[in-house]
Amino acid sequence: MLAQLDDTLAQAGSSKAKLVSVTIYLADIAGFDAMNQAWDAWVDSENPPARATVEARLAHPDYAVEMTAIAAR
Repeated sequence: MLAQLDDTLAQAGSSKAKLVSVTIYLADIAGFDAMNQAWDAWVDSENPPARATVEARLAHPDYAVEMTAIAAR
């Protein structure tokens, strides 16, 4: 998922260093710790964005995580 976000940001002329805000939707909040570990390893620690994480019904039953992100160019 985070590699896809990297690709999307690059295609838009941006990067994770320019993220302003991210909302992470989890199909099951029990996955929060695992998601948080992956996030902490990936995020630019010099420029962390505002972040919210919530449990929600996702667009497809096979999905565990969805994200929305806002980034500067």
